[in-house]
Amino acid sequence: MRKIIFLVLSVVGFFAWAGVAKSEPVERDSVADCHLSFLSPSGLEYIELEGAIVFGKDECYLPFKYTGAVRSKMPGRIPSMPEDWRAMTDFSLTVEGIPFRESLNKIESNEGEGRGLFKLVAKEHTLLPGGDLYVLKYVAVTPTASMVKLRETRRLILVAGNNFRSVSYYLYSGGKPSAMEAKREKAMRDLFASFHFD
Repeated sequence: MRKIIFLVLSVVGFFAWAGVAKSEPVERDSVADCHLSFLSPSGLEYIELEGAIVFGKDECYLPFKYTGAVRSKMPGRIPSMPEDWRAMTDFSLTVEGIPFRESLNKIESNEGEGRGLFKLVAKEHTLLPGGDLYVLKYVAVTPTASMVKLRETRRLILVAGNNFRSVSYYLYSGGKPSAMEAKREKAMRDLFASFHFD
C-alpha cells in the first residue's frame, strides 16, 4: 500500500513540476543593432555589449562565454586586448551586412574547402523565422600531423542570415569528436537554430 501511495504522489509531483516548468515563458535575447533575437542554449552565456566599435561591413558582435560542462579552463594569463569586452568572452559571432546567399556562396566556393584541404561530406538546410540556416560538414582530405595534433581534421561551418545580413561560425574537431567537442557542437547548433531575423 505504501508503494502505491508513494507512486501516486510521485506521479502527481512530477506533473505539478512539469506544469510549472512549462508555464514559465522563455525569454529571447534581442539585439537591435544585429536585427535578430536568439535563445542562449545550455552551455553558452550571452554577454550583453553596448557601444562596441564595429568595422567595415560588421553590424554588431554577439559575445559568449562557455558555461557548465562545455567550459574549459584557460591556461595562464589572458593577454590584454584593445577592447576589454573581448577578454571576458570565449568567442564572439560577427553579424555582417552581407546578404546570406553571398556569404554561403563564398564559403562553398573556396573557404569551406580551405584550398583543397577539406572535402564537403554533408550539407543541411533549415528555414528560420526571417532567414535560413546551413550547416556544412567537412573532413580533411589528407590530414597533416599538425591538423591531427590540434584536432582540426573535421570542420563544421554554420551560416545563417537573410537578404540583408549573415553570421557564420567555424568549429573544428578531431576525427572522432571528444565529449567536450560534441557538447560545444550541440550548443552552437542550438544557438544558430534559435536565430530569428528581423
